Amino acid sequence: MKSIGKVRPWNRFQLKIAVSYIFIIALMLGLLNTYPAIVSQNIIFQTKRGDMVGQANKLSAALADIDTLSEARVSWVLQNWEENAGFRTLVTDAAGRVLYDNSSADSVVGRLLLLPEAVRALKGFDVFHSRRDGGLFRAKAVVPVMIRGQAAGAVYLYSEDAEQGMLLYGLQQNIAVFSLLVFLLVVLLSAWLSSLLTRRLGRLSRAMRQVREGEFGHQAPVRGRDELAQLEQNFNLLSARLLQTERQRRQFVSDASHELKTPLASMRLLADSVLQTADMPSAQAREFVGDMRDEIDRLTRMTDKLLQLTRLDAALPQGQPTDLGAVAAGVCKAAQPLANHKGVALTVAAEDGCVVLAEADDCYQIVYNLVDNAIKYNTGGGRVTAALNRTDQTVTLTVEDNGSGIPAQELENIFDRFYRVDKAREQGGVGLGLSIVEMAVKRCGGEISVVSEIGGGSTFTVVFPAMNPNAAKG
Repeated sequence: MKSIGKVRPWNRFQLKIAVSYIFIIALMLGLLNTYPAIVSQNIIFQTKRGDMVGQANKLSAALADIDTLSEARVSWVLQNWEENAGFRTLVTDAAGRVLYDNSSADSVVGRLLLLPEAVRALKGFDVFHSRRDGGLFRAKAVVPVMIRGQAAGAVYLYSEDAEQGMLLYGLQQNIAVFSLLVFLLVVLLSAWLSSLLTRRLGRLSRAMRQVREGEFGHQAPVRGRDELAQLEQNFNLLSARLLQTERQRRQFVSDASHELKTPLASMRLLADSVLQTADMPSAQAREFVGDMRDEIDRLTRMTDKLLQLTRLDAALPQGQPTDLGAVAAGVCKAAQPLANHKGVALTVAAEDGCVVLAEADDCYQIVYNLVDNAIKYNTGGGRVTAALNRTDQTVTLTVEDNGSGIPAQELENIFDRFYRVDKAREQGGVGLGLSIVEMAVKRCGGEISVVSEIGGGSTFTVVFPAMNPNAAKG
């Protein structure tokens, strides 16, 4: 897997979060600065259009009653129109010459008004133009004066509105100042939030790096009650689990090494004795070789059990319908010679339909190890009973003996690998059988428990999920 290495400044998660957050807010502030101004401006333009075009049409209608447009007649008609006092009002004839101008400061009476909108109005069209220059609204409305169906002139209204222009300009300025303050606040807030987030992620990353370098069990500080706190807590649980697993691995390696070293040392001692004794009697030599064979058998059994544990650790359970009653009967039949040799009465009782969804090898290991232990650690005249019972939901395996029992303080450790209750139990065993049983039970989806008392024997109970016995036939 390729290493990422040192993160460059422009690739930092903190920068990406801050830039993304700032970009989104800047876009929203840009819309806030433009949209209200555009809407307000359009409202003002529409209002002015209605007012000015309406006023121009009224003046045009009043002038339409004059047969011929002249300066005197137009002035006489419009001198009583106080409504046009809010606009600069011009009236032209058909040639575009100004006949009337209500502005006394820079009157253009007598001049030609050849503006494009005036020329268009003389062709019979209503014209309106508006624009805003900073804090000033400028608007023009031009309509023709129709006499006997012909454009005899035009009415030209012009307006410069500083009050509404400054009002809109002030609104934009206030929004801009507000947006700038919000933007600065957002920059500071995004920098703080991204720094806070990346600082917590950085602590978690450093904790992961320490665990990766072998410091199992290292804990990251958990702060807050948010999703990151849950992530930190889950990391701590994982780290603690890794530490526990590492301890178990080291203990397992240590125990396995110790268990393997004992028979190897014994064989080495026996071999040295044979090699260093020149005239060893053949009977003694055969005895030593027999002892070495026993130690080799012990090593073989230990290796087989370790391989079984490895298989249970690594393999995924497939599961198939397995009749536990048939498995228990087969195990007890195979174990009968050992029971006869120990003087132990071995019985098996199984109800019909004790079918579970599990690997047949796993079921065999469970029953075999429990029955084998019950026989080995029993005494002459004892008894061992394997019983199977079924309910609608479960299948229960019970292996009971009346041996010496297990001390209460030892019960919680009996499923640990290489654990033995006392030295007397070393004969024939390496402390792996019950570990194999527990792992196989878990793979089958079951649960195992034990009840025991000193001098009263032990009872191991395994509860499996039951399945329809007819599935085994299909």
